[in-house]
Amino acid sequence: MTKEIPISEFYCHTDGDSNDVCPYWSLRDDLPKNENGYCSFLGKSDWDLNEEQGTVKVTNKNHKSVTQENTHIFHVSMLFEKLRGCE
Repeated sequence: MTKEIPISEFYCHTDGDSNDVCPYWSLRDDLPKNENGYCSFLGKSDWDLNEEQGTVKVTNKNHKSVTQENTHIFHVSMLFEKLRGCE
């Protein structure tokens, strides 16, 4: 990890200071809302990370498993909300 990345367990900004945003974080205008977060440290967007996931398996309240092939419906990556994608 680099020293420019804010110290936070979950966010792309310092805990308690949402104005201290990671210099690698941005939003892309060419991608759909809720998939337009981008991390130049990773070189990937929400769209890219959702594509890599392939499928999402969810168990509903009746304990039935549902597999969703299109991860652009159930978003896995949330860089657009400034939730970290790096470790």
